[in-house]
Amino acid sequence: MNVRINTTGVKLDLTDQLESLASVSVSSTLEGIKGAWIEQAHKQLGHKAPKYVEGIRSRVTKSSGEFSAEVYLQGDTAKKIELGSGPYDMKPGFAKSGKVKIGEENQWYLHVPFRHTTPAATGKMGRPMPGSVYRKVAQTPQWGRLQTSGKPSVSPSGYTHQTDIYNGMTKVPESPTSSRNAYMTWRTVGENSSPSSWVHPGFEGANILENLSNEIEDTFFKVLYGNVKRLT
Repeated sequence: MNVRINTTGVKLDLTDQLESLASVSVSSTLEGIKGAWIEQAHKQLGHKAPKYVEGIRSRVTKSSGEFSAEVYLQGDTAKKIELGSGPYDMKPGFAKSGKVKIGEENQWYLHVPFRHTTPAATGKMGRPMPGSVYRKVAQTPQWGRLQTSGKPSVSPSGYTHQTDIYNGMTKVPESPTSSRNAYMTWRTVGENSSPSSWVHPGFEGANILENLSNEIEDTFFKVLYGNVKRLT
């Protein structure tokens, strides 16, 4: 068996000697590696994990009697989180959204939602808000808007927001059937946005695949041994 790992993911190639066990072993190994990858992403990435995890893909193929199982990363954002990237302008990407609207002067704009979580939250579903903000917004009714007097903050890329990023925060139902609340704000991006706004600071590079590389071969042989033992 050959094990390879690169920037596109993990690939396992099985020789004909294992063909009788390949179908079960490949599928089980695939799920084991994918599960470990997803688990590590949630542990390591915080609020970036959902966007990263949705880029994890898998497939099993058979050609000339040889099975191949591949777990890989798909999507520009997921790859940037994994490999790292420098600062980049997000406005061109927003301009391609299917939710873009056209204003009176024939210029595009888009309302971008931001979810904020409670101060003690893990950060997986959004950025935890400060306790002082939460104490105020918790007192508002559902669909009520929080009015704040905080100073505009500076983004990681150096842009100074025009207003406090928590101003206008709205308490909404987490889902149509849920009794839990979610806390949302919206910012507008468009053709008239400042050139220095909506610039992502970039990613350091999570290198989760590199950290998992030592586990790949162990996972395969544990699964293979288990399958052989069940057949004997």
